[in-house]
Parts: sequence; C-alpha cells; structure tokens
Amino acid sequence: MMKPVLWTIICIQVVLVNCQSLTDQNGTTTQQCGNHTCSFWSKCNNDTHTGVLECGACMEGFLPVGTDCIDRDECTFLGRDPCARFGTGTCVNTIGGFNCLCLMGWIGPRCQLMDENVTASDRTCLPGYVNQVLNDSYGECKDVNECRNSSISTCGLHQHCVNMAGSYRCDCDSGWHGSNCTEDTDECNNPNTCTSHQHCVNNLGSFHCDCNSGWEGSDCNDDTNECNSANVCNSHQHCLNTAGSYHCECDNGWTGSDCATDIDECGNTNNCTGLQMRCVNDHGSYHCECIPGWDGESCIADINECANTSICEPHQRCMNTIGSYNCYCDIGWTDVNCTDIDECFNASICGLHQICVNTDGSFRCDCCTGWEGLNCSVDIDECTHASICGAHQHCLNAAGSYVCDCDLGWEGSACAIDINECTNTSMCELHQHCMNTAGSFRCECDLGWEGSACTIDINECTNTSMCGLHQHCMNTAGSFRCDCDLGWDGSACAIDINECTNTSMCGLHQHCMNTVGSFRCECDLGWEGSACANDINECTNTSMCGLHQHCMNTAGSFGCECDLGWEGSACVIDINECTNKSMCGLHQHCMNTAGSFRCDCDIGWEGVDCKDTDECINASTCGNNQNCVNTDGSFRCDCEIGWKGVSCSIDIDECTNKNICGPQQHCVNTVGSFRCDCDIGWEGGNCSIDIDECTNASNCEEHQHCVNSIGTYMCIEYIMDTSTRYTSTNYQYQSLVTASNGFRPSSVDNAKNLDSGIMKIVQRSANVKGNSGDQQEIKLDVVLGSVFGTVAFISGFVVALVAFRKCSKKHKVESKEENANLCMESNGLPRVFIIDKDGRFKTA
Repeated sequence: MMKPVLWTIICIQVVLVNCQSLTDQNGTTTQQCGNHTCSFWSKCNNDTHTGVLECGACMEGFLPVGTDCIDRDECTFLGRDPCARFGTGTCVNTIGGFNCLCLMGWIGPRCQLMDENVTASDRTCLPGYVNQVLNDSYGECKDVNECRNSSISTCGLHQHCVNMAGSYRCDCDSGWHGSNCTEDTDECNNPNTCTSHQHCVNNLGSFHCDCNSGWEGSDCNDDTNECNSANVCNSHQHCLNTAGSYHCECDNGWTGSDCATDIDECGNTNNCTGLQMRCVNDHGSYHCECIPGWDGESCIADINECANTSICEPHQRCMNTIGSYNCYCDIGWTDVNCTDIDECFNASICGLHQICVNTDGSFRCDCCTGWEGLNCSVDIDECTHASICGAHQHCLNAAGSYVCDCDLGWEGSACAIDINECTNTSMCELHQHCMNTAGSFRCECDLGWEGSACTIDINECTNTSMCGLHQHCMNTAGSFRCDCDLGWDGSACAIDINECTNTSMCGLHQHCMNTVGSFRCECDLGWEGSACANDINECTNTSMCGLHQHCMNTAGSFGCECDLGWEGSACVIDINECTNKSMCGLHQHCMNTAGSFRCDCDIGWEGVDCKDTDECINASTCGNNQNCVNTDGSFRCDCEIGWKGVSCSIDIDECTNKNICGPQQHCVNTVGSFRCDCDIGWEGGNCSIDIDECTNASNCEEHQHCVNSIGTYMCIEYIMDTSTRYTSTNYQYQSLVTASNGFRPSSVDNAKNLDSGIMKIVQRSANVKGNSGDQQEIKLDVVLGSVFGTVAFISGFVVALVAFRKCSKKHKVESKEENANLCMESNGLPRVFIIDKDGRFKTA
C-alpha cells in the first residue's frame, strides 16, 4: 500500500504598495502612476530631478513583455526545480514567487530539513531518489544512479548515459551528434584537428590524419625525398629536394620554367661591340643589329622619328633626340599617358564664394549657390521669393544662403506640429487652466472661480438643493462639499454611522451597542456595576471547571487551568514529565505516574542519593579463579594471576616463557602458578651452588673413583691387563660412567629423563716393538649398557667421541712408558670425559 504523502507549504508573500488598480479595455491589470498608466506589476518611480511619477521596472518575480509585466515561473526559470535539490519537494509557481511542497517527513524553505515527528523509514522521496535510512531518526533522499541499471536508462546507439540529480540524460558518444546521436560529427571542420603536414579524413564516429604530399612518418614530420625517384624532372633539368616538396633547376646553358629555353648569349656585352648595336639571341646562337633610332651599316646614322606625325599620342608633341625621340604633354595635360590635369585640386585657384569646374586641358570658376556678380561677391536674397518657405514658416536670409524658421506656436522639421503651450504649468495664473489653440493658447477660469482674473470664489451653497437628505453644504475655495449630518455616513449619507466602531466610545470593561443615530454602553461579560468596574468572581461556582482542573479568576473572566501533571484541552492527558531528561539527578531514571512522576535509581546505584552499589560485597558475584572489581554503577570480573579465558578456567602455563627461571633452574607449572626448581647438581636459593656428589661415598661402586664437575660427577674405574707376549704390552683403560641421578633433568616426570644404565668407554693401547717406522695404533671401543632416552644425549655422545679421539692419534713410541702416558693425566689417572647437565661431553 502506498504511503500517504504529506505536503508542507512554504508561502512567499508579495506586497504591493501605492498602486491604484485599473483595468484597460483588453482586460489587462494596470495601475495609475501620476499621469501614466503602468502595468500593475511594475514599480512607480519618482523622478528625483523633475518630481514626476513615471513607470519603473517590473517588480521582483515578474518579467517585462512589451509594456506589460508578466509573472516569472521560478519553477522553470533556471532550468531546474529549486525545491527538488534534495529530492524532498517540488515547486509550485505563485504570482510573483513560488511555494515548495515538501514530501512527507521533510520541512524547511527548500524542504532540506528532516521532520523529527516522522520516522526515517516513513519519509518519502521524489522519483529518481531513494529513501536511504541510516537509523530510526536520520536518513536522506539519495539520488538513484539510473546509468548503473540498463533496464532504467535507455540510451540508444552512439549514446552514453550521464547521471543527474533525480534523473539522467543520454549524451552523444564522441564523434556523433544530433537529436538521436545518429549524425556523424565531421571532426575535419576543425582546422586544428590534425597537425601541420597532415590533412584530416573523416570516418563514421571518428577521423584519421593522413600525411600531406611530400611528408611521411608516424607524425608526418619526415620529409619525403622526391629526388630519389627517376624522371622527376624533364630533360635539361636536375632535382633539388626541399622541405615537403622539391623543385627542378635548369642545367647550365638552359633556362625557363621547363628549362627548354636556350640561354641568351647576348647577355655577354662583348658579343656586339658597336655603340648603337645590340645583340639578338638565336636558338643556340645570336646576331647583331642596330638599336632603334639608328641606321646604317655601322649603325651611326640618327633616325628622325618625329617625321612620323602619328608617332605620339593625342595631347602630345614630338621632340627628336640623338638615336631616339621624346613625346611631351601639351599644356593642361600630364603623366605618362598625358591625362587631363585637374586644376581644381588647387583650392586657391578660384576666388571667394567661387567653385572650380575642371575642363579638358583647362578649368573655369563658377559662383557658389547664393552668390552672384562678376567676382561672385554679391549675396542673393532668397527671401524675396514668397513661396520659398512652407506653411507656418518665415524666411531668414543669410550670407550665401537662407533658413526657414517656424512661426510662433509651431515646431517640427516642417513646422507642422502645433506647440502645446499648456504643458508649461506657469502659462496661466492661479485658479486658471490653459486651453491650447492652433499656434497659440488661452487661459480660462477653473470650476468654482469667476471674474476677469478668476480670483472670485463661487459659493455653491447658496443653492439649497446642492446636497441631499441627511446632508449639509460646506463651501470650499473654488468648490463645495456635502457633509453628512451627525449620525449618518456613506456617499449619499444614507448609512447610519455605527459609533461602536470607535473602540474608545465606551469606558473600561464596557462594550458599545449601536442604535439608529446613537449608541449605548453595556458591561462586558464578567463585569458589573454602574461603571462596570466590579469584577464578577466566577470561581465561587465550584462546578465551573472539570476533572483535573482548577478555576482561576481573571479580570472580567475566569480560566480553567490543568492541575499539575495534566494537560490537553480537557486536562485528561497525563503529562509525561520524564520527557524532560533533567527531571531526575545523576544515576537516576524517571518513571512517569498519573499526574506526577518519581525518580528511581539506575541499575548499579542505590539509596536516597543513588550512590554506587558495591556488587563485590557478594562473594558469589564472580566465579572461580576470578577477582571482583567494583566500578561506577557496575562491576567486572578479572582473572586471577595464573588464569585466563572467558570464564578464567584455563591455567596459564608460565613455563612457555623460557626466561621465566634463572640459570641452573627449570620451570615447573602448577595449577594457577609455577615454581622454579634447581637442576640436578645444583642447590641454594638461586640454584647457584654446585652439589659435590663425591661427598657421598655410595655414589660410585667399589674400585671406582668419583670425579666431581660443575653440576654433575663421574665414576672412573681403572683396569690394567699386561700380555705375556714379550713383543707387546696391552694396556686397557676402562672408563665407567653410571647414568644415575646425575643424568636426570627432572625429579618429577620420569618420562622426561634419560634411561638409566651404564656407558663404558674402553681404551686399549698396544705397543708393538719393531722397526722404528712402526706406528702405535690406539683403538677405542664404546659399549653402551643401555639405550639413551633422548636424541640429544646421543648427539652429545658423538661430540664426546670426536673429542676423545684427540688422544688416540697415531704416535711413534720408543718405550712402554710413553705408551702408558699417552692418554694419562699427570696424576696417573686415565683422561676422563664427563657429560654435563645439557648432555655435552667435555674433559673432566
């Protein structure tokens, strides 16, 4: 169902001042402006220089059409709707202005403001706009981009869509024009479409630029060398290339446009040596002949050309010269062709009041118009001719001419226009008016005045029938008037005067009652007494007001006011005091009641003053592993140290931080916390004291020697076996390491410990007597009593073997003492390798 549209009308008032409405014969509304009849919608201006009222420009909101002013349609005047800018209203033209009709949910002079009494979803928009709701109270009419929806925008071939506010338009694609964009645009009409050295070729919807003749390349800036082509020039020519063209020059010995003309050898002055001789060129040669005016074998005889009487032109005479002749102009003729001399170019050639007239070969001086006599010095009086001027004119002679002036009372180019002397308001005296006549005027007495000077006032009231019933005559200067008798009014004094229209006719708290020819004063409602000065207290009647109302006596009346907490015309509407956000104090909310309200504390606040409630007093406010923290008006539950998660049920493993414990310590996670235990072999408050395991005699077995090291210890067993063969002596060193508690990094989790067992490192040394070149070979056997528990221990053991073999290198020995000391310490004990707490092997 379509939602109803609510229109808000914004009115623009047009005020017209000092206009007297008239209607002409065509029904056009006009106004009288002084002596001028003007358009009703024009301004009446007072000329500051003459003081005359004249028709002025059209008023705001109107357009001049001829002498009339018509209403301007502001809704279409600027080519757009002034009220549809935001898509919330439309324009309605009015006389001299316009109204904005706002759609439902919009207000303001241009419908640009949101009506807060209408929810955002109920606001409506103009076609071409969509109501974009941002929240319950705010939204806007957003322009629909029709160009993104091909089903809305229907642009044809060679067109593209352009979105507009509330609509769209179809513009022609580049290269097309016309009402339907079907006419190809000839881009070549623009002389700047292509660059120099190019000419434009128009295509449908486009164009391209071709190179002019003589140019080539992508930009037509490369000159074409035409001389590279054969037969560019004719015979006797050679080609010269130029920018964008070429030209053909003649070979030596040839000339002419096509180089087909033989060179004139007569250009060499030494070819013909006679003084009066000249060279005549032939095709490929030349000959000598006499120049004109000379004759004879050697060209030394002068020819008299003047013997021929027709040798010169008319108006010329011939003068023979040596070897030639000259033609001279006759007197009065000049220039090469002996044209007539215009002597009249000399302004002073004739006298005063004369004009020069040129003749063939001479001139004459004629008198100017208006002058006569031998020397043109006598003025002609043209005014002697009675008919020389027209009607209403008289002739005035002037030097060499005359003028026709208008007679008194006439004007115009032909003096045919009668001058209206009555336009001059000072032509007649006081109480007179001017009457124009042909060529003159006369002064007549104004109505109501008489006498030769019109100074005697006529008393029209001597005639008792001058005025009608209920009237009496009042003489005035130059006129009279009929005034109504007391108590009567109207143009014919037939209307009884209502004296009660004068609000001061009666006293305070009284009202006037009109009667025929008089009036009386009565007390107003609510007042009494002879002078109506006693107020009647209506509130003594307890039934004067309704439910939820109380009576308030006023001067001359009473009022029923709503009791506190009620409103409306009948005081039946409970006032919701809670709409006033400041009714209650801090941390309170308002609760409306019938005719009143109360202030309740917000959640988290309590007491008369609504102080903060400490929720943490209740031990069960927060869950396990949580600490309650009271806040203003609320609380929060923080996890205790060592716990995390939404409900603080996840134990934090502090041991994931490798640096949480110090040196010689390992971390042990506990429920909600952790502890740092000393590594095996260490003790003390900071686990910095090395435990000497060798103080406990039971750590090593019988026949073993205990060796303490940093953080651990070793049990060494010494075995010696001597062979019965004299050729060799066998020494066996056996190192016995018991992997007991010394190899356990954790006393809590046995799964993390190394497997218990025995590692035996046995070194057998064989010393073979023989040649000095024989080498003693030391062999290392490793026997594992059990498998180690971790890969780290095996890696450490391999490193230890590498280090152990340092004492197993091949040595050349000379005696069994050297052999016995090969891998022995200075104290007679075997060289010992131990495993520290990190599983690393090193020499003890």
